Amino acid sequence: MQHLICAATSICSLHLPEDSSRPSHGQGRGLQPWALLEADSQLPRRLDRTGNAEFCAEVTKWAFHERGVLRVSNVHHNKAGLSEQPDWYRITDDLEFALDVHEFSEGSWKPYRADDVQVEFIMLDPYQRITLKHNNEGHYFTSFRVPDTYGVYKFVVSYHRPGYTALDVVKRVSVRPFRHNEFERFLTAAYPYYASVMSTMAAFFIFSLVFLYHK
Repeated sequence: MQHLICAATSICSLHLPEDSSRPSHGQGRGLQPWALLEADSQLPRRLDRTGNAEFCAEVTKWAFHERGVLRVSNVHHNKAGLSEQPDWYRITDDLEFALDVHEFSEGSWKPYRADDVQVEFIMLDPYQRITLKHNNEGHYFTSFRVPDTYGVYKFVVSYHRPGYTALDVVKRVSVRPFRHNEFERFLTAAYPYYASVMSTMAAFFIFSLVFLYHK
C-alpha cells in the first residue's frame, strides 16, 4: 500500500522525515514539471546486472570467433616404429595416426582436451573407427592395423561439437596387396592340401613301379 498526499495543485512536499525510505507521491496537474526534474534523481546511477549478461557476452565472443575456435595441425600417419609418412601401405600393416588440436581462448591458442575425438579409416564404408587418445597437451594419437582389403582409403576426422567450430580432416592413402614374393612360402591353413598332393604323388610313384616291374 502506498500513502498518497492530497493537496492543492500548487503545493509540493518540502521536507521528508529522516526515517523515510520511500519517495513521496503527489497528485495534481501542477506536479508534472517537478516530477520531470525529480525523475533523474530517482533513477539508479548504475544499471543492475541482468541474468543473461554472461550468456550474451559468451555468445558474442563465439559469434566473433573470440572463443570456441578449434585448429588442427601436424596431421601425420606412418608405419609403426617409423617416422616417415608414406604414400601407400600394405594390407595388415600396423600404422600410427596423430594430430594436434588447439582452442582459441582468451586471446591465445591453448591445448584442446576432449575424449570424443575420433578418426575413421574409410573406403566407401568405415573399416576402422577409433577414439583418439591425448596427452592433455592437445596431441591426439592412436594405432591400428590396416584391413586386409586393398584399395584407396581415407583418414577422416569429422568433429562437430556444440559451441565449437567444426573440424574436418581428410587424408588419402593407398593400400596395396602383397607382391608375389611377399607371400609366405607355406601357409598353415594349406597343410591339408600339401599333404593330399604329396600323398597323390607317392601313390602315383608306387603304382608306376608296380605296373612296370611286376607281371
